[in-house]
Order: sequence, then C-alpha cells, then structure tokens
Amino acid sequence: MTQCSMFAALMCICSPLMIPLGAVPLSAGILVVMFTAVVLSPVRAVTSVCVYILIGACGLPVFSGLRGGFSVLAGPTGGYIWSYILVSAFVSFFSRLCTKLAGVCAACIFSLVICWLFGALQYAFIADADISEAIAVCVLPFIIPDIIKAVAAAFLGNGLRTIMSKHQF
Repeated sequence: MTQCSMFAALMCICSPLMIPLGAVPLSAGILVVMFTAVVLSPVRAVTSVCVYILIGACGLPVFSGLRGGFSVLAGPTGGYIWSYILVSAFVSFFSRLCTKLAGVCAACIFSLVICWLFGALQYAFIADADISEAIAVCVLPFIIPDIIKAVAAAFLGNGLRTIMSKHQF
C-alpha cells in the first residue's frame, strides 16, 4: 500500500509539469506512469495509476497544467490519462518478462502506441475531428519526446527496481 501511494503521489507531483504545444501539451505524466510500471508489479502499478486518476477526478489539480476534475478526463486530452491504466499494465507485465534494459525499453516504447491511440481517438471524438487530423495534433509532435521519456523511464525504473530487489523493498 505504501509503494502504491508513493508512486501515486509522484504522479500527482510530476504530471502537472507540462510545456504547451497547442491543443495537446507535452506532459511529464507518461514518463512517471512508465517509471511506476517498470518498478512496481502489474497490480501495484495499475493501482497507483487508478489512485492518481481518482485524485484528479475528485478535482485536485494533478493533471497537466494544474487542472483537475472529471471534465479533464472527459475532455479532448482525457484519452491520454485513461490510457495510463493500460500502459501501466502493459509495461509492468512485459518489463517483468524481459528484465534486460533493452526489453524494458521496448516495452515502454511500444506502450506509447496505446497512449497515442487513446489520446487521438478521444481527441477526434470530442473535437469532432477526423482521425488524420487527430494524429497530426495528438501523435506526430510527440513521437520523439515520448520515445525519449520511454527510454528514460526504462533506464531509471530498471535501476530502481534492481536496487529495491536487492534490499527487499
């Protein structure tokens, strides 16, 4: 329970950090979600993400740009946040199958497709945009920064997981 709450708190602290890039900001959220998933077991990672989402849904300003409330989850960028549940499960599960850093990096990078898919689909639906426009706004500008975040999450998370396993955390 302590690990889940610590990582949920880390998401609450880091996810509001963002750089505005138009309709969709560049956020630290996915970095922390992947980091959490690499370090924790699938159940604990998903629990941490769900706690983070519930905290934000209750209105606390933990989403990008210090926003909170269910309106953010139902808004044009809410698909990214909803995707964190599946991203955390995917990364945690596959990073345990492939414990080498290259496998963990691959799990994080492939999980970005889930995030981009949910983000683009909800944006297209809410903004009444076609899918090609949604991809242009929600995916293309984020490919390079998100891959960098995925590699960083894999590297940092794999290191912390190794330390935690040696010290029985």
